[in-house]
Amino acid sequence: MVKKGIAGFRVDAITFIKKDQNFDNLPADGADGLVKCTKKARNQAGIEEFLHELKEETFAKYDCVTIGEAPGVPYEQYGDFIGDNGYFSMIFDFRYADLDVASGSEWFKRVEWNVLDLKKLIFKSQTEIQKVGWGANFLENHDQNRSLSKYIKEEENRNFYSATMLGALFFYLRGTPFIYQGQEIGMTNFKRKSIEEFDDISSIDQYYRSMNEGFSAEEALHFINLRSRDNSRTPFHWNDQEYGGFSKVKPWLGMNDNYRSINVEQQEKDPNSILHFYKKIIQLRQKSECLIYGEIEPILEEHPTIVAYKRKYYAEEIICYFNFSCDEQKVVLDDKFDVLLDNYKEDKQTVSEQEYFLKPYQALILLKQGASHHE
Repeated sequence: MVKKGIAGFRVDAITFIKKDQNFDNLPADGADGLVKCTKKARNQAGIEEFLHELKEETFAKYDCVTIGEAPGVPYEQYGDFIGDNGYFSMIFDFRYADLDVASGSEWFKRVEWNVLDLKKLIFKSQTEIQKVGWGANFLENHDQNRSLSKYIKEEENRNFYSATMLGALFFYLRGTPFIYQGQEIGMTNFKRKSIEEFDDISSIDQYYRSMNEGFSAEEALHFINLRSRDNSRTPFHWNDQEYGGFSKVKPWLGMNDNYRSINVEQQEKDPNSILHFYKKIIQLRQKSECLIYGEIEPILEEHPTIVAYKRKYYAEEIICYFNFSCDEQKVVLDDKFDVLLDNYKEDKQTVSEQEYFLKPYQALILLKQGASHHE
C-alpha cells in the first residue's frame, strides 16, 4: 500500500488487540447480568509487545504517518504510544468527546456538563500530549454524534457563529486537526421517531439496554437520538434535491430533515457560509508556523464561558479567544494585536482596546504586535 502512494494509516480500535486470556468471571456491571468487554479486552498488560512488533515490522520500514484509535490509554502511558520511539505518530484522545456520558458505552448514563468541564478536558489533553509528542484533534468522527448538537446545547444557538467558533477552536489546538464529513457545513443531529429507523448496531443495543436499566421507551429513544452514531453516518448533504443529491434512489439510512437548508451547493454560493469560513480557518493555519508548531498555553482557565489559549513560536505569540455564551463577554488585552481571524467579519485590522467585548459565539484570533508572523 505504501509503495503505491499511501502516506499513512489510521489504525482502528488498536487498544483492543490484546485480550486477557485467563477467562475469569467478573461481576456484572449492568442489569442484563453482563460486564463490559473493556475490562478484559482493552489496553491489557502485554499489549506493548504487540504494538512494538506491529511498528517495527510494518510502519517503521517506511516514511509514513500513523494515527491510532487508542481509547483507554492513561496519560502516563502516552510516551509509549506517541513519544520519540512511540508506536504511532499520534493518537486520538476521546475524553472530551465523551464528556456528556459517564461511559462511552453506556449512553443512558447522561452527565450534565458546562464549558469549564469541556475546557479542563481539552487543556488536560493538550498539556499531557505536549509533554511527550503530537496530538490528533477532532470534533467529529464516525462513532460520535454531531459536534454542533453536542457542544451547543440550545438548538436556537446552533448557527454560523457557533459552528465556526467550534471549528476554529479545535483547528488551532496543538496537533493535527481532523475534519469529518459534514462538520464543515454545520450538519446536526437528527431526531428519529422509532428505533426501527436506526441502522447502527450500538444504537439498537443501547436502546434495549436503557430499558433494561429501568428507563421508559421514550427515554431510551431520547438517549439514542442524542448519541447515535447514525447521526454522523447519514447521507451527505450535497444539495437541496431529493436525498440531498447523495443518490437518485432511497439510501440505506434516512436523511436529516434539514438537508434542504444545510448543504454544500447552497454554501458554495454564499461567501459568508460555514463552508467558506472553514476554508479561511485552514488557510490561516497553513501559513502560520506558530499555529502549527507553537507551544500551547491555556489562559482564562476559570472563566465560565470563554475558552482561550496562547500559541507561542519563538518570538511570535497568537492569542485565541472563543466565547461559548449567547451574551457578550469581556476580556482584557495587555497589548496591541493584529486581527488574524474573526467570525464576525468586522473591518478591524488591529485591536488595542484594554477591554474587548467578545460577541456571542465569537472566535477571535489575534497576533501580538511586534512579533514576526512566520509563514
